[in-house]
Amino acid sequence: MAECRGEVVYQNQGARITDCAAFDDQALIHSYDQAVLSFKETLGRSKSLAECRSSNESESDVEEEEEEEEEEEEEEEENEEEEGRQWQIGDACLAVWSGDGLLYPARITSVDHGCCMVHFDGYGNEEEQPLAALLPPGWRPPKAEEATKEWAVGDACRAVWSGDGLLYPATIREVDAEAGTCCVEFDHYGNQEQQELADLLLPEECREESTATLRFQERRSSEENGRANSSTPQPPKDEKPPLVPPPHGHDDKDSLICMLLAWHLSGYHTGYYMGLRQGRKEVAISAPKKRPPQHPQVSEHR
Repeated sequence: MAECRGEVVYQNQGARITDCAAFDDQALIHSYDQAVLSFKETLGRSKSLAECRSSNESESDVEEEEEEEEEEEEEEEENEEEEGRQWQIGDACLAVWSGDGLLYPARITSVDHGCCMVHFDGYGNEEEQPLAALLPPGWRPPKAEEATKEWAVGDACRAVWSGDGLLYPATIREVDAEAGTCCVEFDHYGNQEQQELADLLLPEECREESTATLRFQERRSSEENGRANSSTPQPPKDEKPPLVPPPHGHDDKDSLICMLLAWHLSGYHTGYYMGLRQGRKEVAISAPKKRPPQHPQVSEHR
């Protein structure tokens, strides 16, 4: 058989075969032990992570449950205070006047079987109110749980005009997000006013008591209280129509056109009247005068 050059694939060395097999067995056992140990360590870490996660979740669940319980307790306490509040004569409150359905500061003058008579501060008029409908002086409308709307320039809204404290449709012209204020222009009137972003209402929202309206009413009430001793108190205004924002920034061209038109009509009617008088005068002058009738002469016969 011819010899071939190449690499040795297998060589039998006799007695060394047993040593190699033993070495291979030891290496295999060592590798197995290492794999088992590594698996145990990995399993232990996964268990510890799962335990940590479960403990964190349980802690967060406990915290949420505690917060919910605290909120429920606070709501129950508030409800109990409102239900169990005993209104007495002389207590200050907020009452809804039947004339316009708005809240006004008032004071209780008498109490009788779930009803009372309240005296509206700064106005002097009294009205019967149910005790359950009275609100504490520092009451504010509950804040909506929804996220606050991010107002932008050009958005339509409803804003409270400082002139009368009523809501009017308006459009945002400037926004200062850092200060929380904006400049609105009242629709159909053209005048502008600075407003707080938190006081703006959506166009589709119905008229309701906002914080700006309440602040305006309180300010007006305090001013009326200062003049109560020197003037006769007046009831809340309901018979007169609400004031509207005054026109602002109108072009002088419209006023000039109206003036010239009125001037023209005045001159026309003046000329027509003077011409009519002159015509009648000329007719009267040119008309022949009537002579008195002449009597016939009677001749005398002698």
